[in-house]
Amino acid sequence: MTSKLKVEQIAHTNNVSAMTINSSGVVNRSVIPAWRVSLSSQESRSATTEAVIQFDETSNNFYFLQGGCTLGSGAITVPVAGIYHASANIRVDSIGSGFVVVRIRVNGTNAGSTYTIYGTGSTLYDSFTPSDTFSLSANDTLEVTAYASVDTSWTVHGVSSFSGHLVG
Repeated sequence: MTSKLKVEQIAHTNNVSAMTINSSGVVNRSVIPAWRVSLSSQESRSATTEAVIQFDETSNNFYFLQGGCTLGSGAITVPVAGIYHASANIRVDSIGSGFVVVRIRVNGTNAGSTYTIYGTGSTLYDSFTPSDTFSLSANDTLEVTAYASVDTSWTVHGVSSFSGHLVG
């Protein structure tokens, strides 16, 4: 025997809509944990040690936090367990020598993706685009770090961004 459940909306007992299905079968989840953050200004770097990029811009039309994601000290905290996809677009300026490493880290460890330039980068700018998918628990954190192997006077440009969302 085949059964069909015919609904247009699924809601919590407090009447908050969780999911709708339109007449074409398109499913819409009203609150999906997601973020896109940026820097409000460039970050100057004066050491060769790895440091978290201090993302802080969430307030204009292009940057946001939603679905319970929070931002603190440059790191995103996810609200629920699940599979998350995260990516970053990092521009570094004025690398004079050595190489640069940009990583996405989980809970402060180097478990994420790494993008590295070996040898001397451009003296103008270079772009890094780490991206990966992670199985996270509620309250895990994701952060992006960068360091230069030799250069002690460079910047992370303000156009840099970090984004991600719950896949499922």
